[in-house]
Amino acid sequence: MVLAVLLMPMTFYQSTGRNVENTFSNVSRDQVNITHLIHGNDSELGVKRCYSYCFFKLNFVGPPSDLNMCLVPVNDASYNRAGPVARCLQSTRKELIATIVRWVGGGGSHLICWLNGPAGSGKLAVSQTVAEWCAANNRLATSFFFFRGAGNRSNITHFIPTLAYQLSLSVPATKPLLQRVLQSEPSIARQLLRHQFNKLMIEPILAVRKPILDILALRKPMAIVIDALNECKDKDLMVEFIMIIIDAFRDNHRLPFQVFFTSRVEEHIWRKLEAPPAHSAIYPLALQDFDARVDIRTFFKSHFSTIYEENHRVLQNLLRPWPSDSDLEALVQKSDSSFIFAVTLINFINDGTDLPHRKIQGALGVNAGLDPLYTQLLHAVIILNGLLAPSCFLAPPCLSILSDICFSSKL
Repeated sequence: MVLAVLLMPMTFYQSTGRNVENTFSNVSRDQVNITHLIHGNDSELGVKRCYSYCFFKLNFVGPPSDLNMCLVPVNDASYNRAGPVARCLQSTRKELIATIVRWVGGGGSHLICWLNGPAGSGKLAVSQTVAEWCAANNRLATSFFFFRGAGNRSNITHFIPTLAYQLSLSVPATKPLLQRVLQSEPSIARQLLRHQFNKLMIEPILAVRKPILDILALRKPMAIVIDALNECKDKDLMVEFIMIIIDAFRDNHRLPFQVFFTSRVEEHIWRKLEAPPAHSAIYPLALQDFDARVDIRTFFKSHFSTIYEENHRVLQNLLRPWPSDSDLEALVQKSDSSFIFAVTLINFINDGTDLPHRKIQGALGVNAGLDPLYTQLLHAVIILNGLLAPSCFLAPPCLSILSDICFSSKL
């Protein structure tokens, strides 16, 4: 077999008229550019022999050096992904963030923190803020932000390989270990989740446990941040992963890591996280236990101040503060501790379809909760586009559809 592979480049040259060695001269030993080999009279044979050459490079020259190519991580799933991200506004969520930070630094017996809450309660912003704090303090090992409908961010296929790739960056001592795993098991990303996690995470972590602890201040563990378990469409596999995590920390108390993840309280998730086997490992936090009204008031003040500055010519004759303290308090009460209400309201007032002080009066006239706000928002959009007479009202199915659309994505 070795002889056949070694002779392959000469045979390839004779059959296609191209020099394989020259073709591969400008790429590293685990990266092969086949674009110049798949065209011509003998393209199928050329591709087959090209893959034979890849096999030779992988198995007889050395382990793969480019983990990004081998693991194929989901690069837009990490905390430092490109584009706009939601994070906690400064001076908000102080009690909650302080509680999580104490857990990260406490080194207690509960190595998994589960933050749960309903849709629109601000879990994503909290996860982003926690991940950024951990990264700034050299405590972040890996992160993954699930997002329904966003390609590989909504399934579990590349989840563990992505965690492993980020681990190789945050703890470089694990990189050669991961390279050897990929050399011996090139198809590991398509194997059982438990096997993937053991080979790509647990074993490399345990093998370099002392170097990890040596680089950490006060010998504190690093954190793995996973946001929105419920956004993963592979529900059965997510349940399996939850059990893998629980078993890992229950069976390996030497792991120098903690896991922080968030989700809605959906049945397939809470059944596992609230089951007796999980009690010793899980530190549960419910967003409902933290009063969000003070934070929403701060959020409103900050954004209304920006709106006023951007529209000062048309708002300069209004009495300050704008909105008045009573109007601001009324909006806080209508939000019912829901950040999605607060964000939607600000977007509604500042969408440019009317003057902000007029829009805010309309918002003050709706009842508390999301449904009345969505009713007014959608009604205004339809009237603006001439699709409905102002005297008409939205039917309940419209609200149901809009709710599904809003809750299927994150702010």
